[in-house]
Amino acid sequence: MDSHPFKDVPYDDRVSENLDADDYGNGSRGPLSLHDADLAHSKLRLQHPQTYQDEPPPIHSLPFEVLAEIFFIYAEDNHELFDMGWARRLLLVCKRWRVVGEQTTKLWSFIEIAPRDSKPTVEENIDRDARDVQRIQCQLLHAGQSTLAVRLQTDFGLSTAKQAFLPMFWDPRALRCMELTGDPTYVVKVVDAFHPHQHTAVVDLAINLRYSPGKLTIQKVAHDEIHALLFESALSEIFPNVRNLSTSGLRLNWNLLDVYQLRMLDINLVNAELESSLSTSEILNALSRFPFLSSLSLRFTSTFRPLSRPYVAASLPHIASICIEGASELCAGFLNSFIDVPPTANIVVPMSGFMESRDSESLRSVLSYTRNHALKEGAPVIRTLTLNSTFYLSPIWERIPSKELHIAGLPHVERDMILSKPFPRSAHVAVSLRFGLGQTFLQAALRVIQSWPLANVTHLDARLHPTRIHVAAWETLFISLPAITTLILSLPLGRDNADSFIAVLHTKLRQHRQRVVANIIFNVNSTELVSGTIRSRLTLMRVLLYCADAARLGVPMDTVEVVYDSKIPLAGACFLGHDAADCDCDWSELYKDLREGFIYDGVLHNAAVGSEGVKRDSFRIL
Repeated sequence: MDSHPFKDVPYDDRVSENLDADDYGNGSRGPLSLHDADLAHSKLRLQHPQTYQDEPPPIHSLPFEVLAEIFFIYAEDNHELFDMGWARRLLLVCKRWRVVGEQTTKLWSFIEIAPRDSKPTVEENIDRDARDVQRIQCQLLHAGQSTLAVRLQTDFGLSTAKQAFLPMFWDPRALRCMELTGDPTYVVKVVDAFHPHQHTAVVDLAINLRYSPGKLTIQKVAHDEIHALLFESALSEIFPNVRNLSTSGLRLNWNLLDVYQLRMLDINLVNAELESSLSTSEILNALSRFPFLSSLSLRFTSTFRPLSRPYVAASLPHIASICIEGASELCAGFLNSFIDVPPTANIVVPMSGFMESRDSESLRSVLSYTRNHALKEGAPVIRTLTLNSTFYLSPIWERIPSKELHIAGLPHVERDMILSKPFPRSAHVAVSLRFGLGQTFLQAALRVIQSWPLANVTHLDARLHPTRIHVAAWETLFISLPAITTLILSLPLGRDNADSFIAVLHTKLRQHRQRVVANIIFNVNSTELVSGTIRSRLTLMRVLLYCADAARLGVPMDTVEVVYDSKIPLAGACFLGHDAADCDCDWSELYKDLREGFIYDGVLHNAAVGSEGVKRDSFRIL
């Protein structure tokens, strides 16, 4: 944990010394000396229990400000700021924690106003609505004079009791963050209420409009009203200090988007009608007016083509992440218009063009741009390559079944992968390619692999790749990654993927007496089904048999690892058939043919460390 934010808060010397010592040896005594002192203090407490029985726990010595900041970090990391989940836990621990929690106004300032859930009975709906109203009243009471972060959802209207809270939206002193989501016919009423006032305290603004097929006509009218209210004049006249702006389903007037201090811009135009009047020059000229922009995301439909094709240069000297989604021609045009992009910026380009089509030249342009960006002086070295593929649900008029391949290059390997996301969070360069069923994964992958600088890639992460990878594709991947040491796969692994992957291992061993990789990591995704558990165990057994053959030929594998198995139990047992915490199990059957050992959920087992094993973090960032 970074202790620097706490160092400006007043606290006693003992806490100060511990924080300094935790800062990589900058303290006067160092972490080991302080650890010894803590052990001596604990020993003294045991020898004289009567003397120390009334001494408060160490956490009670933390100053109010430090404990309040810890509470906030806890609530934020667990996504419990808006639903008040933190209060149900922290306020019940002890009297002091309750006092700190109740007096920390910032914790109470995150307010969600949403329609009642669809419950089976009217009584349950009314009861849930009443609890929500009580929660909001309690939050407003404890928030005091703190500015509020309000999340309003209006998909199908609010109850009369909740509508009573809406006046906070037109109080310029009340809001620092505003997120409006829902049906345009309801959102327009809120926009109409706040637009006459200048909200100088608002730094985060998000407006997400949701459309439904049966109401498109009336929703379009409401959308046009929202657009007219927001862009009756420059946006800066309503929100002069906004830093983060996010919209979905809302047409913007780019000429009136003039917020000088803007840091984050996330625009999602999901409705083709909203894109019809767009020109690239208006967008790029607007971006040039945001000198401090650090995050940019522009998402368009796959069929969108701008009215004007000329692209003007837009300087982005402080940009940290760029995401351009849409037709490959559009993506290429935007990317090649950006100048002064720092080498450390992350570039993500989900393209919708096919590999072999009129978009082929645009695809080459995007791949060339990402390659040159990754080769810039000061750019992070790509150490991990991730693969993911999904079936593309094409519009009904296209009638073209296809797949999408998502490839990303990362400076390190990520521990957790979000299954619903095509790319890892820390991707430095990433692209999506669409290819028809007549084309192969290998053809698509080679387009990227042959373009990017991958000589230093040590990890190939295929956890998110659910479809089959043929033997030829595996062989090409391994040849294209000369420095590869580690392969990461999911369990259960499909039978075809398991067959092709293990066949490549044995072929390399038999023909060249070489191992393909030194380490294999299996990420357990789900063992809810018995068939999945059986396939997982069978795959692991086949890999261990390969390890035995490799050891006999003098080229043993370093490690085989299973992660997250104990997190997803099957009928109280993990897919290995025992509890990972059970130290009586015979780990030797798993590590006997491995040079370093078998790693199970972060614990390394081998003959040297005994039955309990030692901690080993294969995902640690060096």
